[in-house]
Amino acid sequence: MDENEHPKGALLFMLIYLFLLAVLWTNAYLKLWNLVMTCLASRAAAPDVPGFADALSGADHAPAILDRWRPWIALAFVLIAIAYGPTLFRLATTTPF
Repeated sequence: MDENEHPKGALLFMLIYLFLLAVLWTNAYLKLWNLVMTCLASRAAAPDVPGFADALSGADHAPAILDRWRPWIALAFVLIAIAYGPTLFRLATTTPF
C-alpha cells in the first residue's frame, strides 16, 4: 500500500464520524443554551410543588404472602434462570473440555 492510499471505507467512516460528532456537539450546545436561557430569561414564576396522592388501599388489603421473603427470592431466581439459563446451557454443551 502506498503512502497516499487509504483503506477502503476510511473516508466514509471519517465523514460519518465527523457528522455524528457535530450532531452531538450541537445537541450539547442547545441543551446548555436552553438551561442558561431558562435560568436567566424566564418570566414565569416557579410552579408549585404538586401534592402527593393518598393511597387507595393500605397494606392490610395486600395478600399476606407478599409480606414474606420466600416468594420474592424464588421470583428473583426464576428471572435470573430465564435471563442466563440459555447462555449457560449453550456454553456447557458446546464448550470442549
